[in-house]
Amino acid sequence: MYYGQSFLLKGSAREHQGKYGEALDCVDGYEDLSWFEGLNDTGRAEVAKFKIWAKANRYNLEVLNGNEAILPEYVAFLKKHPHEILPSLRIIVEAANMNNFSIDDVLKEFPVNTNLYNRSGNYYVPLVNKDRYLDLIYQLAIYHFRRKEIAAGLEKLLYALGYAISLNNKEHFFKMVPWFEQHRGQASAQQLKDYETLMGVVLKDAEMGSGLRVGD
Repeated sequence: MYYGQSFLLKGSAREHQGKYGEALDCVDGYEDLSWFEGLNDTGRAEVAKFKIWAKANRYNLEVLNGNEAILPEYVAFLKKHPHEILPSLRIIVEAANMNNFSIDDVLKEFPVNTNLYNRSGNYYVPLVNKDRYLDLIYQLAIYHFRRKEIAAGLEKLLYALGYAISLNNKEHFFKMVPWFEQHRGQASAQQLKDYETLMGVVLKDAEMGSGLRVGD
């Protein structure tokens, strides 16, 4: 587990740096750990996990690198491994935003809702799933904005903004506020009202010295 995790974490760091080739090299380090001697049932289960993660991360790196053609194959993989849908869908939407391709067919296969938690089950730490879900909704809002679907983008953004406040996630909060302000003129009366309500919650928490404090 520790041996595979070292390659997994290094690959994740390289991915976040945009060094996809180096990240792929790291995948080689944990893709097949069956060569370890003395594996018991627990060890073999870990080997199987890393094999699945390697497959998913290869797909992730392909789409981040702009390989749109691999999406049907990726979707087929996710149908067989539903616990990977949430983390992988987040990457797919981010890749679509980065490389400007359509993922409407993927979103039809995997509707974005809280059922994604149920598919992940206890396979991943619940807090990690919450952060991934938040980033997924945020990326989806950007996807709609870039496709000129402003109403849908604002709807997703407001949902993500409220979720970020509930999680006290300052990083996403400060990324999302400028997106709303950029499209404020196209927001409906209800969306403006919802936004003001959310900002009121933040200001009230700041005054009380709790929650997401804007000055932090």
